[in-house]
Amino acid sequence: MRRVNSFGGRVGRGLAVAGAVVLLAAGCESETPEPDRPAGSAPAVEEEPWSTDTTRGDGHGTHVSPAVLEEVMVEEDDGYDRVVLRFRGGVPDYIADPSDPLAHGGLGTEVEMPGDQHLKIVLVGVTEESSFPVTEGTAVLPEVRDLGIFEGELGVGIGVVTPTDEPLSYRVHVEEERLVVDIAHPGH
Repeated sequence: MRRVNSFGGRVGRGLAVAGAVVLLAAGCESETPEPDRPAGSAPAVEEEPWSTDTTRGDGHGTHVSPAVLEEVMVEEDDGYDRVVLRFRGGVPDYIADPSDPLAHGGLGTEVEMPGDQHLKIVLVGVTEESSFPVTEGTAVLPEVRDLGIFEGELGVGIGVVTPTDEPLSYRVHVEEERLVVDIAHPGH
């Protein structure tokens, strides 16, 4: 997988250094791998099925305090492109909805963005700090955009270029502090 673009930088330098020290210390401990998993590798993640309809899911949030979106990344791979949303404070619940036109969360005004089709991800239970600038992406996913925060819900718009009349096919899954959205290339 090749990272194309990302927005990040909300984590302070001191926090990043502290995190590196913790990771270094944790790396010094011996690890006993699972029988079919090499030491240091991530556990297998069961892939979600592809969908063309609205989907909803539970994040891994603490539900004690709202999550903060810290980074938006766009990556490309064979057969699909990926948007990764990384959080602090857990991953919020979400609603993914193929929708045209896209609308601003609180204002309801239409939002223009590149793409023949669009996917709106509503993140439920985030702070105002979660706002982010437009993130440029790939030929298939030219842009990821903040659609506004209203009453603790952030709308994220993903523009998708589909040269065919196929419905937008996507899957969403949660990995630790990340919400991962894969968008299938036409014909896959």
